[in-house]
Amino acid sequence: MNFFEKITNGDITSILQLGAAWFLFFTAKYHFELKRIMQWPSVDGNLIKLEYSEGDGTIPAIISVEYDFAIDGVEYSGRKLAHITFGTGRGTASVIKNMIRRVKRVGDDGVVVYYNPNKPQKNMLLKPGKVEYGFLYICYGGTILIAYLGFLA
Repeated sequence: MNFFEKITNGDITSILQLGAAWFLFFTAKYHFELKRIMQWPSVDGNLIKLEYSEGDGTIPAIISVEYDFAIDGVEYSGRKLAHITFGTGRGTASVIKNMIRRVKRVGDDGVVVYYNPNKPQKNMLLKPGKVEYGFLYICYGGTILIAYLGFLA
């Protein structure tokens, strides 16, 4: 019986091995994406809006970011604070507030913008930090756990 037949027959070891491989693939992909973003150059931009309003449990937290910048005379705009998308859980408020504090300001209305040199339309105000790498380590830990469970099964 081959591997895929074992999966379709419900063999738990094969299912866990497939899960570990899937998890490892996407975790490694995320890791390399973070490493690529860490290499992006920066440019000074103009901060148009950076607002945050906390939710109250029934209304989700809202973050509004808007900025523009120029590279070689070409104007671009952006609306991303960071690489990750935010949820509305209890810990969201403190995470977002810490990330807003990390934004590098230049003068009164200026801000440092990080951009993809091959596609400047992809840009953000923060390079990956503790939150993104924390998530990465959780993913690697999950992969190890799934692989370990597959070993035990």
